[in-house]
Amino acid sequence: MNASKPSNKIEHQHFFELFLAKRDLAPYYVSVRNLFSEKIIYHKSIGNENYFNNKTIIIKDIPDYLEVEIPYEQEGLKIKKVSTYQGYSIDLKAYNNLNDYLSENFGKASRSKLRRYQNRLENCFNISYKMHYGEISEAEFTFIFSELKGMLEKRFTQKKEENYELQNWEKYQKSIFPLINDKKASIFIIYSDNKPIDISVNLIFDKIVYSSISSYDINYAAFSIGSIDMVKLIEWCINNKFETVDLLKGYYYYKQKWINKIYEYQIHFIYDATSFPSVCYANYKAMSTKYFYTLFRLFKKWKFDEFYHNQKRKFYKSDLNENEIDQQTISRPIPSGEIPPSNELNEIALDDYKYNYIKKVLYDFLYMSHESINTVKILERKKTPNTFIFAGKTNNIEVVLNGRTLNSK
Repeated sequence: MNASKPSNKIEHQHFFELFLAKRDLAPYYVSVRNLFSEKIIYHKSIGNENYFNNKTIIIKDIPDYLEVEIPYEQEGLKIKKVSTYQGYSIDLKAYNNLNDYLSENFGKASRSKLRRYQNRLENCFNISYKMHYGEISEAEFTFIFSELKGMLEKRFTQKKEENYELQNWEKYQKSIFPLINDKKASIFIIYSDNKPIDISVNLIFDKIVYSSISSYDINYAAFSIGSIDMVKLIEWCINNKFETVDLLKGYYYYKQKWINKIYEYQIHFIYDATSFPSVCYANYKAMSTKYFYTLFRLFKKWKFDEFYHNQKRKFYKSDLNENEIDQQTISRPIPSGEIPPSNELNEIALDDYKYNYIKKVLYDFLYMSHESINTVKILERKKTPNTFIFAGKTNNIEVVLNGRTLNSK
């Protein structure tokens, strides 16, 4: 490589945007080898040697199981790699079907619990499943992403956390649509009647499925829909001969029961070793980054991260009404003989938008009582605001929302 001007130019990139969205790693890498499968999954020749003159290129979030090759390494281009976070994945190569995977990774009681969640959901609601992979209309895609955005907003308001995907939502949505039709991404949906209650978006490269973003309707939380979603994704991946499900980084407490591999994310500093400013800057940034993540791991070990997130939640503000997301309720079983006459009650249609706030407590009742949405009557006392009776085939409860006191009988 030829040295020219002494100034150092700095460029920032994100690996997954290049690798999964644009599908082009040029000019930074010429090949990628998947160490899980021992196969080269990307290769492209690079022609513009002068691109790297006096440059330091910082690329974030490269999984270390993807072994990359940079161009012109013999002519003066160099790379430094620094480990950052842990990532989590499921190696599926050894499994012929879902039962094989579950039997090896879950005990009998845990497998029974997973079956119970799905059976209970299907018994209580009119449930269907759909995987979009290879074909989706723009209208349906737009509807699904609108529903997913609403789920994420409510879920993260409930958790009192920021969601960074929402900050770039339009860009993210625009990039996913063509990938689905090219079989480079998939969207899995659980429907109750015709309404999505769980949506997961997965990006695909070769035999790797990246669990990109997912959320669910928090009204169905009792049914552990996230676990049902994961079971369905793993089953689909095995049936379609995918070898790895990459669950990416973060939320280890949820992912640990599913994974069988842990890897490291890296930051790569690619720099022109014939340029003194580039050498100095790349080495300085690599060293300071290494120290930062060493401290980060210590703080995490000492649980300072939990303290930090707890403090952030105290100052969290949302555009949504948090009281509607987490209702305070008082409930009691009510015998059929104590249900008031019909002239003291209004029967509620659940598709009436103004009654959305009662859905979670109703669905919790369905889960606990094994009742079906098709046979439960939702009754509101005319003279007592926010007081409802859920009358099922074998169980009834009276519920007061927002902490009001139940009328004594």
